Amino acid sequence: MFNNPFLRQTATTIVFIDASLSDYQTLQAGIIEGVKSVIISPEQDGIEQISQILQQYPHITTIHILSHGAPGCLYLGNSQLNLTNIHNYTQQLQQWQRQNILLYGCNVAAGDAGAEFIHKLHQITKATISASTTKTGNAALGGNWQLEVNIPVTDVETFHGTSLPYLSEIVFRADTLNTYQGVFAPTLVGNYNTSGLAFGVQVVGNYAYVADYESGLQIIDISNPTTPTLKGNYDTSGYAQSVQVVGNYAYVADRDSGLQIIDISNPTNPTLKGNYDT
Repeated sequence: MFNNPFLRQTATTIVFIDASLSDYQTLQAGIIEGVKSVIISPEQDGIEQISQILQQYPHITTIHILSHGAPGCLYLGNSQLNLTNIHNYTQQLQQWQRQNILLYGCNVAAGDAGAEFIHKLHQITKATISASTTKTGNAALGGNWQLEVNIPVTDVETFHGTSLPYLSEIVFRADTLNTYQGVFAPTLVGNYNTSGLAFGVQVVGNYAYVADYESGLQIIDISNPTTPTLKGNYDTSGYAQSVQVVGNYAYVADRDSGLQIIDISNPTNPTLKGNYDT
């Protein structure tokens, strides 16, 4: 069907773009003709989304994944793929068993964590993994479009005639790479400096419930994420280390004081509902 090698290449390539990337629409519009692209929804597990799409396209041999990243971690949809949970996704990653997987997230392959992560991904998928040890994106922000690490390193140094560090040129128009204004790393939107030591957090709706060690439970209003504010707090008798919110109650693991159950139906005035000293 495809006598032209370039057409065969594009027909077997897919690009996944995480919607959390700034101006992701420009990236999608800059993909060359013939390459399929899919936007990863921020409302769902991104690993699941990619796996489900790949199941529908068994002929795909090359996967490009554009998302935020950190050493040993990809941020995909509302989930992460990292060293801690990668084996939990072994079944889903079976669908990723293709020839090449290219990861554009910033610093994904950096350091010991990055090296271990891409080795594990290679072991599970059997694919050649190309990933970045630096920022990906706009040069003025310290980024580039090179994928500096390839596993296994013994593979050929070119892919369809393109040097491995410049594989992005296979699927994107040059003007897109030159003019894109963002980088593929998480950026700070806002912060709130709690009075204690934030050990754990759960977000429900417009509130972040923080286990704040010696300061107990802190309830932060995050409806405006650029300027979060304190909504209420309950100073537990111990040292709050983690929290789980279910309905109107926050269940706080309070170190020496065991389990503290806090009524948060009125977040401005949380009260102790019960406790169990484990």
